[in-house]
Amino acid sequence: MNLTTGIALYAAIVSTSALTLSLRKWLLTGPMLALSVMARGKTFGGFEPDDKEYIVLNVTNRGDMQTTLSTMAVFKYRTIFDRWLRKPNYAAII
Repeated sequence: MNLTTGIALYAAIVSTSALTLSLRKWLLTGPMLALSVMARGKTFGGFEPDDKEYIVLNVTNRGDMQTTLSTMAVFKYRTIFDRWLRKPNYAAII
């Protein structure tokens, strides 16, 4: 192995590492939303007793940029095949 082959190999390793780090940074920057759902949520306290059950959605931004949620859509499917075909039984916008 001569000197030019060694330099070319070193340059290939350094450029591949730089490309990998840039790709990782590009994938991890921006808003990254995490959604947690609590079904059958109930309220306690207050003036009047409330026996209704609620769905509680908690959205957390784990990214490094700010974001604003303007709408949220809810879809209900009868079967997994309806979900694959994207044919909801019920749809709502919150």
